[in-house]
Amino acid sequence: MNNPKGLIVVLIVVAAPIIWFCIRVSSINKEYASGDLSGIKTEIENISNEYISQVDPGENIQVDDSASGDSEGGSKYGNPISKLIENAKINATSVNVYQEPDETSSLVGAVYKDMAVTVQDYPNDWSLIKYGEGSGWVKSENVTRPEDNTQTGTSLISAVGKKGKVLVDVLNVRASAVDGEVLETIHINDEFNIIGANEDESWFQIQYGTKSGWVSGSSSLVQVIY
Repeated sequence: MNNPKGLIVVLIVVAAPIIWFCIRVSSINKEYASGDLSGIKTEIENISNEYISQVDPGENIQVDDSASGDSEGGSKYGNPISKLIENAKINATSVNVYQEPDETSSLVGAVYKDMAVTVQDYPNDWSLIKYGEGSGWVKSENVTRPEDNTQTGTSLISAVGKKGKVLVDVLNVRASAVDGEVLETIHINDEFNIIGANEDESWFQIQYGTKSGWVSGSSSLVQVIY
């Protein structure tokens, strides 16, 4: 041995916590040997935690999961109001992505029209999205969510019978699909009932007030409110 004193010190440092642990457990066993055993599990767990903190204090660090949806009571943003949807799309030309569900928070990126995203809706009209390698918060109105058919898991439910909302400043209402005469115009954020559609639902027959007509079903022009 080149340094027997050093070896002795190392052995003492390593052995001391183990000896202490054994003594504590032995005393607990004696204490509960002839009495109520209901508290012995808690005592042993406490001793184990103390032992771990002596051996490696880093193992005793607690993780704050207050922002996680798995914690009791939901995330700090409230409970999600929809399931996770993987095949949603952005319906606006360019949409800012924020670090928090607040337009005054830091920008973390941007997404663009027809970009595929994974989305989950939260209260107050915000959605948490994942796109490529990025993630963040956008206003829910900027995302089109295909409705999931519980029987097939993939089929889309027709827009007929749903409500729609105008996404552009001015939208023509026509007497018929595609090239019908323009009857009048409706405007951004105006809502209407979808009462019919052509075969591929690229045009919607709508009712707005007491009137009806046809508008383009393009996701850049109107949003179907599921």
